[in-house]
Amino acid sequence: MSHGENTNILKEMLNCGYMHDAEPFLSMMLQTFRASKLLDLRTRTRIFIPNGRTIMGCLDESRTLEYGRVCSVYWSWKAVDVPALHHMVDCVVFPHKGKGPHPNECSGSDLDGDIYFVCWDQDLIPPRPVQAMDYSPAPSTELDHDVTIEEVEEYFTNYIVNDSLGIIANAHVGVANREPDMAMSYPCKELAQLFSIAVAFPKTGIPAEIPSRLRPKEYPDFMEKPDKPTYHSERVIGKLFRKVKDKAPQSTSIATFTRDVARRSYDAGLEV
Repeated sequence: MSHGENTNILKEMLNCGYMHDAEPFLSMMLQTFRASKLLDLRTRTRIFIPNGRTIMGCLDESRTLEYGRVCSVYWSWKAVDVPALHHMVDCVVFPHKGKGPHPNECSGSDLDGDIYFVCWDQDLIPPRPVQAMDYSPAPSTELDHDVTIEEVEEYFTNYIVNDSLGIIANAHVGVANREPDMAMSYPCKELAQLFSIAVAFPKTGIPAEIPSRLRPKEYPDFMEKPDKPTYHSERVIGKLFRKVKDKAPQSTSIATFTRDVARRSYDAGLEV
């Protein structure tokens, strides 16, 4: 059963008047739901934003939107209401026109199913737009002959050995936590450029090489790296991590459905 199905079942049971102290199944699902949300907060910093959505990006095929506009959402560009695009539900529509694609300016996206976070909470909207990074991929290796199976094997081995996507992502979090300018600091911008190269590595065959000066010597506690030197982060994420860690239930504290529980909650009136 998927996470979404669990959530829908919980909502339906509560709307139908089931009480958690009388229905063991509902009680256990609520406990598991709470533990799951706390785990998301602790490991992924997934904070619920009422005035925000996580939605898919798509292209304005009607060519109605002008460059610098997106449809029906608050963003760094000006949002507009376009009646011709009202059928585009639960998505952010980017313009077809302009000097360059806005999705690529966001994060190198090409609208092949990429997901965007859209927010209209005035306290969370950046005060000013930031110059987009250049996401142009490194030039790939050109061959003057048909690819052989040996070259494919070598290419695959090279990818397995040199894939550094996760290492760069972790380094970015660690460096941003230490730098006063955080993600806008120069080392973080360098790591962002390397990350872009690492993302394109399977297509280009050009690996991203991380210089030692960009590798953190120690990591913030919220990254939970017991094999590395760590320190208490005083950033918001670090404070949130420690608060949630103290609140998180142990797996043994979630009640289990036993025969005795079933006997106590059994309703003989349901027998036919």
